[in-house]
Formats: sequence, structure tokens, C-alpha cells
Amino acid sequence: RRVKSLCRRFREIKFYEIERGIEGLREFGNRDVIFVGGVRKSLMLDILRPDVMIKVLSLKSTTDEDIFSSIIKRIESEGFSVLSFTRFYEEGLVREGVICGETPDERLISDADYGMRFIKHNTDFSTGQSVVVKDKNILAVETVFGTDEMLRCLCGKGVKGAILVKASKHSQDLRVDLPSIGKRTVDLILKCHIRWIFIEAERSIIIGDSETIEYARKKGVNICGRRSG
Repeated sequence: RRVKSLCRRFREIKFYEIERGIEGLREFGNRDVIFVGGVRKSLMLDILRPDVMIKVLSLKSTTDEDIFSSIIKRIESEGFSVLSFTRFYEEGLVREGVICGETPDERLISDADYGMRFIKHNTDFSTGQSVVVKDKNILAVETVFGTDEMLRCLCGKGVKGAILVKASKHSQDLRVDLPSIGKRTVDLILKCHIRWIFIEAERSIIIGDSETIEYARKKGVNICGRRSG
């Protein structure tokens, strides 16, 4: 409803109604396309019939990367340009360094780098953009059900001292599905007794930006932007 109020012209389509979306772009006279917001990957499994998607998009598999890549290719094949929203909002990307809270010590930095390497090196598997790490042990890995569900599964399992690491996958197309954190992330890590978030600098975003950062500060959560590799 809020998005609609900001638009001169608006058409709502289902995620899988690609051809209808292309028709709308032609009707509106658009040439550029920007994807904004997240997609629940578990929902994609529920609503997308794999046999149909493989036929329509010529998919080799139904991993989220293949689905997103094929949708972009399909749109661009009709003469449209798919752009990253960061082209118009570069200041929204996470900066390197301490964003709020304390300066991390060597152990925390080492765990953060370990977690980022894990995310980058597991591109060929259907793992996500988040891991929980403690003393170079991977305690949890994001699956198709998302970061929130990963954290919910950790509640009550004694992971005090662990950190949450979020980073883009090695082959990820940054025009869609950028790694992100928000207020809900802060609330969920606190339930797991986690007080550190390391998020990849210049390749991720903080939803709500200053509002989320201030919320994390008040809750005693530390956020740090870290370059991978």
C-alpha cells in the first residue's frame, strides 16, 4: 500500500508472473528496471512449480541464484536494462569499519573473516548469505528458509560469544537480493545471546539505516562493516 502511494503508475504481479510484468513495463514505457526488497526463498519453493520454471526460463536448476539470473536475462532479452538500486543510492551501502558499538578484537575479526570465507567458498551449494561463528566453528548456516529462521533455530542452544556474519555469495548478481540486516535481525540475535554482527562492506545494506543503527546501539548490539577477502 505504501509503495503504491509513491508511484505514478502501479501494477501488482506475482513473483512468477514474469510475462505479465514485461507487458506492464512495455505499457508504462519503462526501459530501466530496478529490483527493491527481499524475496523469501522458501516461498519461491512453494509458489514456483519447478517443471514450469525450468520450461519458461530454461533453468538448469531451481536454486535462487539460477532463478534470479534467468529472470534478469528474460527481462533484458526484451530490451530492458536491469540496474542495481545502489546506482541511485550508493550511500546506502554498508561502509567499512565500526558502524555502532565497540571495536572488535582480533578473535572476533578472525571469526568474521572465517565466516565470510565460508560464505564465499560455498557458492556451488544452496546455502545462504549468513552464518553464525564462534572460535572458527560454524554453528549455523542459512538455508533456503532465510536468516531469521536460522537464528530462531539457535535460540536456547548456548551460543553466547558467537557472531553473526552476512556477506554476498561469490558469484552473486548484486542487482538483486543484496545481503541485509534490520531491526528484526537485532531482536533475533539478542534472543540467541549474540551481540556482534559483521556485514560485508560495500556489498550489503542496513534496512532502515540510521534508525536500525540507533536501535542496535540502544540494545547493546555491535555492528561492523568488513571487507571480504
